[in-house]
Amino acid sequence: MSAKLGSHNLLFSASVDCFNPDICDFESPDPSCSVMLKSSYDKATDNINFKRFKMYEWCTTLASLNIPYVLAGFRNYEGITEVLKLYTEEDLRQQGKEYWDINIGFTFAKEALSFIEKTTKTKPGTVFSFTKKNHTSHIKAEETNMENFPPKWFTEGLAEAGILPLG
Repeated sequence: MSAKLGSHNLLFSASVDCFNPDICDFESPDPSCSVMLKSSYDKATDNINFKRFKMYEWCTTLASLNIPYVLAGFRNYEGITEVLKLYTEEDLRQQGKEYWDINIGFTFAKEALSFIEKTTKTKPGTVFSFTKKNHTSHIKAEETNMENFPPKWFTEGLAEAGILPLG
């Protein structure tokens, strides 16, 4: 799926969970007639972590991909879905407004992409490492060489998972 954020073209690897048959042309399905399916162990009411993190993630997905609804199933600890709730992007924004503003997240992403684009265009062929400090909006770009790319923590993680040979 593709989208645009400011002047940046974005390409997502996403799967469409289902389509609304009342508004969908099955010959050429469009994201605007799809429904995202999600499930959660969290209770839908009065759960700060649910509103702060999951609703934010769902809202950014809906907004980025032009999907109108998320259908959330709330499971008990035996894994049985007990409640289904249909949310729109506006529903999610309203319920999460105490904790986040999606526009701030999109502004940060747009500025980060612009910074990366500007930095990499100044020295074509150079490998850069971009890092962000927790709880700040500062991004640091450092030139690196291929011996340091990908980072050691990444290759060690792949080795521990058995994907890369050790060393």
